[in-house]
Amino acid sequence: MFTPLLFLASLISLPQEGASDFTVYDTVDTWSIVRRVDGCFMGATGQGPSPTDVMVFYDVTHPENPVMLLLSNPRWNYREETVAGYRIHFVGADRGTSGLTGLTFSSDGAGVVMIGFNSGAVPLLLTDFARSTAIRLYLNDTLLAEADIRGGQAALRRVMACARTFQGRQVPRYPFEGN
Repeated sequence: MFTPLLFLASLISLPQEGASDFTVYDTVDTWSIVRRVDGCFMGATGQGPSPTDVMVFYDVTHPENPVMLLLSNPRWNYREETVAGYRIHFVGADRGTSGLTGLTFSSDGAGVVMIGFNSGAVPLLLTDFARSTAIRLYLNDTLLAEADIRGGQAALRRVMACARTFQGRQVPRYPFEGN
């Protein structure tokens, strides 16, 4: 079930030796939480006629740009390029973010959009993600995908707990985590 997301996670370019080595950290609802040498990620495989996989990666080695969001869909076919004009809307939080630039590519029979977020954007992004039931991805006001992210708050809490297992890394606490 989670195999496509593990493959996507291995595509994130990393300088560390062994960065493609994975350890399953936990499972929460439909989300798998995985630990790598450079951080932790959560992923869920999309369902339905146009399934979109969703993955959130928290990189403990880059505190200035710690979060990467990846969406993948077998109906997409992208060449590798940087594309501006993405917008994300969180259903349930009724908020989103626009003016995003992402890297697109195709791999393993699916198109991928990968968007990175700097540390200033992360608290609101993760809080909105945690409060939402779905995420919508737009490009220049055209809806590309809507994916179910129910259970995301519990999964994000486990990702953050995973990230805090790295010795010598400062990982902030976010509002969705509670006290």
